[in-house]
Parts: sequence; C-alpha cells; structure tokens
Amino acid sequence: MQNYRQHDLLQKSTLPLALVEDLYNQTSWSTYRPHLYFGLKIKHPESPLFGIIWYQQPNGEFPQELSLRHWCDHGDNVKFSWLAHDGRSFGRELIEDNDLGMQRMPLKPMHWYSTWLCRTKRSDYIFVDGYSSLLGQFGMNLRLSGDFSSEAVSSIAYKIPPFLDMRHVNELLKASIGRKEGRLELVLVQNEGIPGSNDGEANFAAVQITFSKNITVELELLAEDDEKMNNFESNFIQKLEQFEQKFDEVFPVDYQNDSNLLRHLARVALSSLLGGIGVWHGDSLVKTDNSEQIRPYGPLSLISAVPSRPFFPRGFLWDEGFHNLVIRHFDPQLTLQIFASWLDSMNIDGWMPREMILGLEAQARVPSEFLVQSPFVANPPMFFFVLEKFLRDSPLFNRHSTRLSLLYPRIKQFYLWLRETQKGPKTELNPKVLPSGLDDFPRATHPSAEEYHLDLRCWMALSSKVLRQLAETFGDSVWVPTIEEDVRLYNDINALDKLHWSESAQQYADFGLHSDRVQLFQEVAEKRSKTSQTNSQRVSQERIFKRKTVGQPRLRLVDNVFGYVNLFPLLLRLLPPDNAKIGIILRSLNRTEHLWTPFGLRSLSTKSPYYLARNTEHDPPYWRGPIWININYLALDALRHYATSDGPFAKMSLELYHRLRDNVIHNIAEQYTRTGFLWENYNDRTGEGMGTRPFTGWTALVVNILAEKFD
Repeated sequence: MQNYRQHDLLQKSTLPLALVEDLYNQTSWSTYRPHLYFGLKIKHPESPLFGIIWYQQPNGEFPQELSLRHWCDHGDNVKFSWLAHDGRSFGRELIEDNDLGMQRMPLKPMHWYSTWLCRTKRSDYIFVDGYSSLLGQFGMNLRLSGDFSSEAVSSIAYKIPPFLDMRHVNELLKASIGRKEGRLELVLVQNEGIPGSNDGEANFAAVQITFSKNITVELELLAEDDEKMNNFESNFIQKLEQFEQKFDEVFPVDYQNDSNLLRHLARVALSSLLGGIGVWHGDSLVKTDNSEQIRPYGPLSLISAVPSRPFFPRGFLWDEGFHNLVIRHFDPQLTLQIFASWLDSMNIDGWMPREMILGLEAQARVPSEFLVQSPFVANPPMFFFVLEKFLRDSPLFNRHSTRLSLLYPRIKQFYLWLRETQKGPKTELNPKVLPSGLDDFPRATHPSAEEYHLDLRCWMALSSKVLRQLAETFGDSVWVPTIEEDVRLYNDINALDKLHWSESAQQYADFGLHSDRVQLFQEVAEKRSKTSQTNSQRVSQERIFKRKTVGQPRLRLVDNVFGYVNLFPLLLRLLPPDNAKIGIILRSLNRTEHLWTPFGLRSLSTKSPYYLARNTEHDPPYWRGPIWININYLALDALRHYATSDGPFAKMSLELYHRLRDNVIHNIAEQYTRTGFLWENYNDRTGEGMGTRPFTGWTALVVNILAEKFD
C-alpha cells in the first residue's frame, strides 16, 4: 500500500481514454435523468434539461402544501415502468398515480440528431423560441387535443443567474402557483418577487395544462437544422415494431404455458433497465486519509444504468457488471461505451469510485454518510466476468475488437490496482479493505491482518484468466509471463483447498480471527438532554444494541456460516468438472435447511447463527436470508456450465438448473403480477418482494434467465 501513497491519489489516470468517440459532445436526446418520473437531456455537461411534473388540483390547500410528482419517490405511491425502450432513441413509459392514469410515449428517432417528441396521453399550438450554444436556434411546440379550454394553459419564465439549481425546481414552481380572481384552479403566475422574473431572456420556463378528462399532449423540440416530424403515430409505431422484433430475436421467450405473460415481463425488465441509463457530470467527493478533509476528484463524466430509479439513481461499479450481462446481448456497443465511461474515471493507480455520485442532483438523493468515497476501497471486479462473455463469443469479439482493445490498458491497470491493494503480507490475499458487494454477509467476527476472503480469491482467479487472454489477444507479450504467474497462483486448486476448505464442515469458507459465540443484545441506557426553556437536564431511557463476545476468537475458518460466499468457487466455475467438491456443494445448496427454497437460493443457511439476524439496531438483515437474483443468475450460469461439461456431476447440475430456473421465474412473475414491480430481493419464506422497487438493475437478469442467455 505504501507505493500508492507517494503521489496525489486524486490525480486522474494518464492512460489513453477508453472511449472511442467524444460521446459527451453529442446532441442526441434520451431519458438520461433516471431519478425523475420522466426527464430528457443530452450527454453534454451543459445540456438543456426537460422534465414533466404533475399534481392533483386541490380543494383548498395552499400551493406550498401541494404534492408535486417529479422525482421518483416511494412516498408518492406511483407505479411506473418502461414498457419499451431501446436505450438510445425511443421509449414508452406507463405511469399510474391513484386517480391519474398517465401513459407517456417519448420518441426521438435516431437519425434526427437533436429532435425529440413526447406524447403524454390522459385519455392551438404554443411556441417557445430559444437559443442554445449546443442546439443553436430552437423551438418548442405544444399541441393539445381533447376536452380542454384555452384558460387551461398557463406559463412562467425566469432568468436565474447563472442557472437554476435543479434540486429546487419544485420550490420554484410552488412559489409561482396561485389562483386567478374568480377561479378555483391553481395556475402558474409570474412571481415578481423572484429575481429575474422580468428579464427578457429566460433560462427556465414552465407550462401548466389543467384538465379533468382525457386529452392528448404533444411536445416537440426542433433545433435549427432539424427536419420536422410530420406524423408522430406512424413514427412511434415503426420504432415500437423495430424494438419488439429485435427483442424477440435477441431474447426468445418460450416458457411452458405462460409465454405471453413472461414475454411482457421480460420486455418491461429490459426496457426499464435501458430506460434507467443516466448521464452525469461533476466531481466525486473523496477522503484520502484519516483526516476529515473531503476533496473533489474530477471532473468526471459517466454513462451508467442504475439499480433503482427512486432509491439508487446513480452508478454502482459492482452492479454495473450485472446490468451489462443483459445489455450486452441487446446492444453490445452500448455496453462497451458504458464500460469505457467507468474506466475513464480511474485515478493514476487504477481505482474507480465504487459509487458514482456526480453533480448536485445526484448528491441530493444520497444520505450524507454515503457521499464520500475512499481510494482504498474496491468492489468486486464484475467487469471481468462480462468481458469473459465477450471472449467466449468469437464473432462478437471480432466485431468489437477495436473498442475492446481501447479498454485493455485501463482494465489492466484496474487489475493491477486490485492485486496490489488487496494482497496480504504473504502470497495469499487479504481482503479486509474490500467491500464484497455482499454488505452484511457474515465474515470473521474480529477483523485482522490474517483475514482472507474466499470470494476475493475467486474474483482474482477469474480476472487473471480473462486478463491473460486479453494480453495475448492485444499483443502485450512483455506482460504475458507476469499474468501467467498470477493465473497459476490464484487458480491453484490445491492452494484454494489448503486456505479455504473445511474438512469438518465440508465446505469452502473465509479464514480469519473468528468466534462462533457472538451475540447482539439490548441494553437500556440513560440519555441526558437539556430543556430549552428551563435549561435543566432531562433524563430519558433508550434501548441500544451491543455486541457481546461470549467465546474468545481464534484464527480459524469461518465455517459456522454457509451461504452465497461459500459458493464462489462453483459460481465462478473455478473447479474442474471432475472435482469431487462440486458434488458436495451441490448437495448442500439443494438442502432446504440451507439455501434451497421454492423461490430461489436464499443468501444464508437457516442453520447459520446469523440467519435473519440484525447487524445493528439500524441494520436489518440484508444478505442474511433474502433471495438475490444476481447470485441466483451466477448459480444458474454455473449449473448450466457443469451440466454441459464432461464430468460426474453433469446430471445433478442439469436437474438443479431446471428446478432453480423454474423457481426463480415463477416467483418473480408471481410477484410482478401481484405488485407490478420487480424487487430488490425476495423473502426466502414467502417469496414476497422486499427492499426498494422498482429494482430493475440486476433483477432484470430475469430476461437472461427466461431466454437462457448465459454465454
């Protein structure tokens, strides 16, 4: 680690950029604002922004009490999902909000570079002219048809220097809503008390349309060199047919008697994943040492899908690998652009922020304790798993070899950073600084320098093999002997068994300073506070949780735990097909008291003392029982691999593959039918969706599972 402290850790990498083109100067519009129910922008840092906000006309409330629907929020009780989206130029979104049923169909044909057109249906002309340094002269046309009057339309426009902080749009609108004399409806009214309200050239404008019955709204933006779209409906139908045809070709879904339902589910999952792609610009907040100083790292730009639009509307390094297991089938070029965007964020050593929170809007959705990143903290290198899929598909690899070659220098540096920062004092790995992506999964109870994580070793084994292939393919012959040595080190099955196999428990396990007798107990504590009026002390009682170690820890295998981590030699297909431990692992995961459920593999055995146990009073069980679809996908991928291998466990692997696939598909479909959402994880006892929703990040892997896309 010392070598990595001899220079400024916030210096960006000087390696050649991985992006082939300057994507961020392009003026193609898409739904790159995933934190909103509906928002459009281009990729440029100074993009104009567009969004839709709606509210119910109140009976008597003040404007400040209005509930504006704008940012995706669980509290709104709104159902929303993309029914179709190609990730670039076209989409159709369905939004249901209590008494409002809204269907939005935005369309931006790919070959019209700056144009977009959005139709909102809740089943004349208003012109806005403007100028943008990016678009030139532009106009926005608003067309209304249906049951409405001219008084239903109101508008405001302000010039707010240098620009409006988009975190405060709702507050600005509420300050600009009022009632005209003799009318009950709230309308937009120019607020003379807002600076810039009388300036001629506005940089913020809003138009409100009030209606009580079905109307159709078309919004069209045309830049000066754009060709006018004559027929929205025919263009939309053409794009929809193209999307559906491509979807059916890429993800053929033919499953028992539920093909229509499951095909719809798969389309929604893919579309919502693609519709959740965002573009951000700004600095990452970073703390480089033990001081309290927080420094900006950047400027950075990112293209990435998000796990959940209402709860996690930002990029996550570990999640993005899983997202692109789906995206790469539908649009491999988009996957490589996303990977390049992430890799271009790395610092001089090869570190990338594990969470990308760029810009004020993104920061507004993140609790303060999670904003700051550390250049010593890694995440599982899931990108290597995806790149292995490219390598195994020779025609696909050859078609994209130029782009892949541009990724190579930075993906190599990422590997080198992982190897150097995560290694221990010996040749084995010490992962104590690696967030595994599995949050509260039970590890050694007492962190120490002698701690070795099973999953990290497996990730390094996989990554080294992928990087060796890339080095050979792209002519890095000088480095091939070095990476060959890493491949031998990390893929040595005898060393893996020596470090991590528990003969008594018949399982692989972490190694560390561990006690199997640790308890979380409640304690009543006094809390003293001063009263504001009398300045006297007030004593109250509160219950707090404390950890108690009943048995002294010792260096040992953490083999009183069995769950996802213990499967990693199987999940990443590191074991030879004839290895006897495959059979042992398969029989263990098939036991209902361990991981097997009618809904998928649970994350932790019911026999573990940590099963469904809280980590703290504020920390309910997360990876201690619930079913996660990303790991179930890895399990299915591994089972399919061993089922088609020439080994003694092929038959058992195939049987488990079919049963597990059926369980996962049936439960996701049942919960989607019942709730209208894909979920973050699923209850291992009832199958019910849990956590945030919609979670169309790695739960969208149900698309691959349905179409059996594992290669």
